[in-house]
Amino acid sequence: WADVAAAAGFNDPYSLDVDMVYHIAACLWKAGYRSLDSYLAVARQEMIIKHGCIPDSLALHFKRFSRAAARGRGPAKQATELPFQRLQELGDPEAPLAPSGPCYPARFATIASWWMLREIEASNLTLDCVSFEDKVAHLRLPTSTVDHTGKGTTRSLCCTCSSLSSLLCPFHIL
Repeated sequence: WADVAAAAGFNDPYSLDVDMVYHIAACLWKAGYRSLDSYLAVARQEMIIKHGCIPDSLALHFKRFSRAAARGRGPAKQATELPFQRLQELGDPEAPLAPSGPCYPARFATIASWWMLREIEASNLTLDCVSFEDKVAHLRLPTSTVDHTGKGTTRSLCCTCSSLSSLLCPFHIL
């Protein structure tokens, strides 16, 4: 932020100047910075530290900048769709693919993918976390450090055999 402000000819990158903020935000946007809202948040914090508070009108402009930065950004650059069909290439061996890895790794990868589990969530699952009701599988995730209520959560998925092969159906795999 400060470097762009200096390059644009502004002496104080944290002055309460709306035109300067627009100019710097536009420069960062045009340069392809995907985390523009993070830069805006830091600049706003620095302005508050330096000036004690910022006018409500400037706060509204920051809100507008953040919304505009989020609009049209699309998914994260490293985000790609999950190649579910490639899971079948693993076959269905019982042996782990790596030492101390999960048994039936293809099934495990399918379950983790369908339920969008983080690695820590998937590694803490036990048979007690699984329940079934008609054609619905319920997966209860135990509490975690980000679960401030300490209750855990339950995610549910139905049988998808009509649209996919049964090798990829989350209900039957589970």
